[in-house]
Amino acid sequence: IHNMDHFTKQLFSYAFLLAIALGFSTNLQAQDCSELFISEYIEGSSNNKCIEIYNPTDGAVDLSSYQLAFYFNGSNSASNPQIQLEGSLAAGDVYVVCDDNASSVFLAQADLTPTRSFFNGDDAIALTKDGANIDVIGVIGNDPGSQWGSGLASTQNNTLRRKVSVTQGNPSGSADIAAEWAGFAQNAADDLGI
Repeated sequence: IHNMDHFTKQLFSYAFLLAIALGFSTNLQAQDCSELFISEYIEGSSNNKCIEIYNPTDGAVDLSSYQLAFYFNGSNSASNPQIQLEGSLAAGDVYVVCDDNASSVFLAQADLTPTRSFFNGDDAIALTKDGANIDVIGVIGNDPGSQWGSGLASTQNNTLRRKVSVTQGNPSGSADIAAEWAGFAQNAADDLGI
């Protein structure tokens, strides 16, 4: 009888743990992963500037409706021309846009290398879909001085990677970089394109 009680308690314990695990899994799946967002930002030395865009959806996305827009020095208007994304982005994959004069380590990961001016640490960046912001780094219309954030979690001379807890873009942007981004050293390219 003692063995049977012990077996029953273990069975209920395992069933409880399984229920928790399934509930946790369901909560993860319930998060909004329905739209592209910026997953990495590199504001490195010289022309080492890249933006990585992630597709969290379960299907390929046609990029013809998407652009990158730069808002220089606190401007409320995006600089022209905006960068038109091209091709298709597979489910779970990333798309990398780099300055065409970036170092070869960055260009090796680039899907697109426009010949235009790129951003600095005090410029807001928007990923748009059909002209509407779906993700913004910094705050459009706000000149932060030299950067948003501080230390490694800032937009000047750093590499920023979206925290794993972030599952969707921030269309309004934020001056609080550390809330959504983990900071790494300038010119860190080891995670770009992954």
